Amino acid sequence: MKKAFEIFLSHSHADLRAARILADRWGPAGFGHAVYADFMDEALIAASRKGTMDVALSAHLRAMILRCRIFVFVASASSAGSGWMPWELGMAHGAIGRVHVYRLGSGWDRASERREYLRLYESTSFGPGNARDYLAAVIARAKSEPTDPSQEEAAIRQGERIARALERGDILDVLRQAQRSPLVQGALTAQGFGQESGTSLPVSTTTQPRRRWRP
Repeated sequence: MKKAFEIFLSHSHADLRAARILADRWGPAGFGHAVYADFMDEALIAASRKGTMDVALSAHLRAMILRCRIFVFVASASSAGSGWMPWELGMAHGAIGRVHVYRLGSGWDRASERREYLRLYESTSFGPGNARDYLAAVIARAKSEPTDPSQEEAAIRQGERIARALERGDILDVLRQAQRSPLVQGALTAQGFGQESGTSLPVSTTTQPRRRWRP
């Protein structure tokens, strides 16, 4: 069973020290949440050393986003210049839909000025003063939701495949498609189960160009 996380912590490489402090504070020894960040991932640490990100690693990063309940974008003066953080945020918005912005110091204003899309998340932004209560509330809500946007979209496609299988009279294919239902997958995820049922998270076939890796 693959480990699930509650928080995906997206940060600029320049904010690494602050991100480590946040991961400790929000983690099991602090607020009690399971936190994922790139500096905890051997595959991404190696990519950072080499200075490259390829298709396989971008798919790995997407898979990790899908294994997290919520996505937290650490907004700072440095994050405004990050090339990969917007990609992560866009992926999270479409994949899990639970995007939150942590205002790191006074950098929020500069970040939102340079990256206007961050203003879209003002209603789901928080800071040091309310982090404990805010995270507890949004994670509890995420756990109560059986599906996310990517699963709902995949469920529609799955329904179309089931309809075509029914038209062909292929009952075995109907059963196969039903067993892979993203809605069943979402319910399992909400209950804290992994992929024992044989379902799997929807995986995009979109590839990303090879480029320098710097969060």
